[in-house]
Amino acid sequence: MIYIMLMGSHAAGLQGGIHEVIVGVPDLGAAIAHWQAFGYAVISHGRLDASAAHSLYGRRIALQAARLGHGGASSGLIRLQQWRDAAGPGLGSAPLRTAGSRWTVHRTNDITPAMVWGRYLEKTLAGTTIAGPVIHGVDARTASINHAVLTPHYRHVLMVRHGIDVPLYGTPDPASLLGASEVAHAGIVVAAARAGTLRFYSLLGFRAMSQRRVGYDPQSVATQLFPLYPGEALVEHDFDDPRSLPGPGQLPGRLRAFVLEPGHESDFQTAPGDDGYNLYSLRHIGFGAADAGRHWLAGLGAESLGTGPDEFGELVCRFRAPDGYEWIGLPAV
Repeated sequence: MIYIMLMGSHAAGLQGGIHEVIVGVPDLGAAIAHWQAFGYAVISHGRLDASAAHSLYGRRIALQAARLGHGGASSGLIRLQQWRDAAGPGLGSAPLRTAGSRWTVHRTNDITPAMVWGRYLEKTLAGTTIAGPVIHGVDARTASINHAVLTPHYRHVLMVRHGIDVPLYGTPDPASLLGASEVAHAGIVVAAARAGTLRFYSLLGFRAMSQRRVGYDPQSVATQLFPLYPGEALVEHDFDDPRSLPGPGQLPGRLRAFVLEPGHESDFQTAPGDDGYNLYSLRHIGFGAADAGRHWLAGLGAESLGTGPDEFGELVCRFRAPDGYEWIGLPAV
């Protein structure tokens, strides 16, 4: 089992924001090439035999994996997992608004390559959908631009911030095809009935940075990307790296949780081994030794699902948060 030290300050225990997005893929080599277009590169390869995979992930199937870094980033990384066969199709091209949805948002300085790339995939890769680019102008000098590209395995939004001072919020790689950053933030959509469970992330150590309600507006980013329909709204909750500060001090690795009102969506959950995005990971000072960490998680309303060494030899645990999303807890480094 995993031991988690109950500390006086939970924020002191969390190291960074979202550490990794874990993605199930049919071909590790092709998946690595995909992420190289965003500026990612392989840090290490790993394996897990069938017995160890069952202890941690609940699937008695061996897997191979690759951990991808992005420059000097310590949050917003990618872990690719290739199983002998997928547990299920995952989210595929389900709308972002789907309860149980996951996606990644990457900062870039020029949205044009992402637009061309998205159009190419739309024509050549079945199941690809695009939305955008959507421009939200604040004033004559300030605007945000967002462009979503959803494929059977990957769910990306690329964003440009003009006149908005967020120099630390992801580091675009100008040498990559898309000029993209690491994951600036990753999204989840929580069913309205579970909205009250989101306080779990603050207890875990994330910094609750902001909350806002976005109503239906035909011109808004939310309406066009999710999409929203008349009479609907999204309540957006941001959970950050505990060191993150508003504006220029914003750091990557943010968890951005959305609650759809009035909430007509079914609650869809992915599992380890599913195609596409199926887990997020975090590092916490308490994940490590062998003891009764599940009791601490249970006290926060989470459920411990599996423990053991992962593909890279780290002693970790898999748990389900109260909102239904599964995570991997890694020890701090």
